[in-house]
Amino acid sequence: MPKKIIISFLCVLFSNFVQAQDKPNEIKAVNWTIGGQITLSSDFKDNIFLNFAGPGLKLSDKSKKNPWALSINMFPSMRCNMQEKDSNKIFTPILGTGFQVFYKKFVISMPAYYLASQNIWVGTLGVGYSF
Repeated sequence: MPKKIIISFLCVLFSNFVQAQDKPNEIKAVNWTIGGQITLSSDFKDNIFLNFAGPGLKLSDKSKKNPWALSINMFPSMRCNMQEKDSNKIFTPILGTGFQVFYKKFVISMPAYYLASQNIWVGTLGVGYSF
């Protein structure tokens, strides 16, 4: 068991030195990045959602010449219900799913949330910033 863990660790450690065979003059390495975004979205009725970047799949141009990108994400969010009479239920955590469109550092998000208390899906539209 410890041998498998050590071998796995070494494989991940040395994965940055992997080179492509098509162009010998260029060294291609695996890039590890951490990114995130914060968006503010609304259903234009009585809910406002503060969204944080969750897990997702992002499709972008590797050459960095195209500033546009598209992703499908999960959205861990804080829901602010503006018409709730009970002050304890104004802010509630919720998880949504949907698409995002990136242009450079700006984000347009289209998450959908399931409201179990009302048994409906709520679609939202929002804008944000990617860092």
